[in-house]
Amino acid sequence: MRRFRFSKELRKHNNATAAKKMGVRNATIDDWINHKCNPNAEDIVKIAIYTRMSADYLLGIDDRIRVDITDLPEEYRERVICLVETLIENYNKEVNCKNDKKK
Repeated sequence: MRRFRFSKELRKHNNATAAKKMGVRNATIDDWINHKCNPNAEDIVKIAIYTRMSADYLLGIDDRIRVDITDLPEEYRERVICLVETLIENYNKEVNCKNDKKK
């Protein structure tokens, strides 16, 4: 069974603030987080917009994490991209180093 991620992501936010921004009741957020009910398609879109994560990720369909940085100034977007590329490069070096030691 696919594990929904929307409850995990919503836990990171203040329920009252999330409810107000998404236009739902605070109790609704609690129900989603506690798996008492699942959000409908319209609500998944609201959660995706609010958390800035893809609906596919929140539903457990896609494991790739996407972060929307379009609101950042160009200079900061470039810094974020550079930072992520550096982290990936460093991770790949560590993995290759570990694989070489195993040989």
